[in-house]
Amino acid sequence: MNINSIASSQLQTSMIRIASGQRINSARDDAAGLAISESLGSQIRGLDQGTNNVLDMQNLVNTAEGGLDTISNNLQRIRELGVQANNGILTERNREIIQTEIDQLMAEIDHTTQRVEFNSMRLLDGGFNAEDNRYLHTAGDAGGRGPTVVLGNMSASMLLGPEAVDVVNEPMDLSRIDNALSRVNAQRSYLGAMSNRFDATVATNQITNLNLAAGRSRIRDADVALEAMRMRQEETLQEARLAAQQRRQEDEGINIMSLLG
Repeated sequence: MNINSIASSQLQTSMIRIASGQRINSARDDAAGLAISESLGSQIRGLDQGTNNVLDMQNLVNTAEGGLDTISNNLQRIRELGVQANNGILTERNREIIQTEIDQLMAEIDHTTQRVEFNSMRLLDGGFNAEDNRYLHTAGDAGGRGPTVVLGNMSASMLLGPEAVDVVNEPMDLSRIDNALSRVNAQRSYLGAMSNRFDATVATNQITNLNLAAGRSRIRDADVALEAMRMRQEETLQEARLAAQQRRQEDEGINIMSLLG
């Protein structure tokens, strides 16, 4: 390869780097740098997907917590009705009316456990529980690792026990309602803590991604100002070579004419 070919190749390399904005456009530009930058690129893309996974799981957790809020309100109303039914001034007919509302609230709790879904998965019917080792895994980092979410069974029979709530024939045991509320509140607190954890995971992923992107940029991106300077230098050298070659040709022409003359 002669000098002109080398200069032309260097000029073309600078032009490609300026056009693409990248110092490494093929393995021959920097084999080791390419391998490192591709590895960093994989981590960056993995973290981006991990962040999306975490945000999806956070939406699931928030959906479940919204359902638990409804169940908690229904339990509070049942407790209120139980206290009302214990009042001695009420007739049996009064208590039957109260019992009708309690029955409807109990049915609504069960309906809520069947209705609260995320991506067609029921969240509050006990399908994801620690006892059966069934839980929701969060692929939150570049390697697919992350926390797991456990959701308990929030049906009326699980919260209040198999015995019917009957305020017509006997006073309501208010400890049953309090225990059920405690269980619901514990699940809500757990989900709130998980949601906060997911916020922290997203923040960590974003900071890590920023640092990885900066490292990859230092390896792979072109210094456009430097490449532009190199390209201008090569263009100037090529112009000087062409001018020198033209002068040599002119001098050779003069020498030939003098010999002929």
